[in-house]
Amino acid sequence: MPPNISNYLIADTASIRQVTEIVNKNRVGIVLVVDNDGVLLGTITDGDIRRAILAGVDFSGKATKIMCDKPVVARAGVRPEMIRTMMEEYRLHHIPIVDERRRPVELCHVEQFLERPRGFSMAVVMAGGDGERLRPITDSIPKPMVRVGDRPVLEHILRSLVESGVRKFYFSVNYKAEVIDRYFGDGQAFGVAIEYLRESQKLGTAGSLKLLPETPNGPFLVINGDVLTTADFRSLFSFHTSHRSVLTVAAAQYRLQIPYATLKLGNHYLLGVEEKPEIRFHCNAGIYAVDPEVLRFIPEELSSDMTTVIEELLRNGLPVSVFPIYEFWVDIGNPEDLKRARQDLPTSFSGKEKVNKE
Repeated sequence: MPPNISNYLIADTASIRQVTEIVNKNRVGIVLVVDNDGVLLGTITDGDIRRAILAGVDFSGKATKIMCDKPVVARAGVRPEMIRTMMEEYRLHHIPIVDERRRPVELCHVEQFLERPRGFSMAVVMAGGDGERLRPITDSIPKPMVRVGDRPVLEHILRSLVESGVRKFYFSVNYKAEVIDRYFGDGQAFGVAIEYLRESQKLGTAGSLKLLPETPNGPFLVINGDVLTTADFRSLFSFHTSHRSVLTVAAAQYRLQIPYATLKLGNHYLLGVEEKPEIRFHCNAGIYAVDPEVLRFIPEELSSDMTTVIEELLRNGLPVSVFPIYEFWVDIGNPEDLKRARQDLPTSFSGKEKVNKE
């Protein structure tokens, strides 16, 4: 058994929470569930975990509850072209290779066999916000240039996307655009290509997409310029393409603690009492996977928000998916959240190499 296969194995007694930790660590998007003899029982993908979040599954429960117990596998020694055919036929990103006893010996990834990309080729960052609620900090800089740690939020975003394989960026700018332009330029200092979508008037969180000089040739990422997250953008890409949606909305979980006992009523009768319950919501995280087809639903030269576009897609019966984020996420739109971001900034952000732009 190659030494690296152990990075993807987990016992059938593990909890869903333990699986989540391993998927986050291996950054491949899958774990292989095995019994005491190392025999493959099933697989759990990043998508399985996120669907479990949407279903409200208890993460302290056994991982086998969300496991695919009939995964597609290939026998050791199979020809690479056969694996490629299986991935294309079943639209898979991973195929475990097993021996005669069905013990995993290798894990094949789609990028090894297919020419189609595993991630977004380009990203549009909505960086035109004036940060009204963050004044006086934003009197001289746009909101995406507010510093968290040792660099602006916009640089954190760029570097996270670069790590996921994005090399082409469009920054949609309006308020104090020259500050962003002066700091990032054409992106050469960051090893990427940056172009600017310059809004002569505020076009909302979707309107500036009509300023793209050409229609993208595949799914692209749209992200607000005031969010920080350690979410895996490659997983978002895989989730989006596997669900065959025209748009996928990333969702952050928001918890609200009710400070009182709540009453469950049946007409005028009391059916039960729950002491200080916690209510959980999935909120728009300001991150989207977008198919080029969506652009035709955005009006020309008019302000338009992503929420309005999403409602139009749903009205026309087009598939829109939700990608729940269980990783770190924060929107720095108000002073309280900016303070939290500065306090809770993960080392995965602060440890990245910094380009000297002072």
